[in-house]
Amino acid sequence: MLAYRWTPEVYCDILRAIHRIERAGKRVSLYSVGQKSQVPVNRLKNRLSELRMLGLLNNDFSITPAGYGFCEDYTKSVERFLSKYRLHR
Repeated sequence: MLAYRWTPEVYCDILRAIHRIERAGKRVSLYSVGQKSQVPVNRLKNRLSELRMLGLLNNDFSITPAGYGFCEDYTKSVERFLSKYRLHR
């Protein structure tokens, strides 16, 4: 089992965290996203920048349609593959 998360997994965890926070009707903050995605705030800032550059996240922390598509594809393809071979955390 891998002891670390690779970048696409972290991206998906961050996007999922933002989605869960928004659905709960709470304000999206660095702290809340970091806590739910298990990414330290110092690294989270860089990842959020990357997600914006990729067009998966808007400047106001809202997930773009491409961001939702990314998570859907990750879940359907990558997670299923990793689980099949017991490589998923």
